[in-house]
Amino acid sequence: MGWNAYLARAKDSAGVIRGYSKLEGILSDFARSQVLPYASAAADVFEELRKLRIRVGTLGLRIAAIALANRTGVSLW
Repeated sequence: MGWNAYLARAKDSAGVIRGYSKLEGILSDFARSQVLPYASAAADVFEELRKLRIRVGTLGLRIAAIALANRTGVSLW
């Protein structure tokens, strides 16, 4: 959102060009990234982690569940 806000405030062509250049770089980085799914396996791991009452926020636990669920051949316990 930062570069989008920058674009909205740009006062001249140079600022708009810089903003779009930065957005293009970010999109290029995201395009090369692997996105792992939050599927039923991750939801199961998430529920197991919740039962352990780990003091981590919900989003952090979901990220951990995605990572753990997508490790092939590795058991959670």
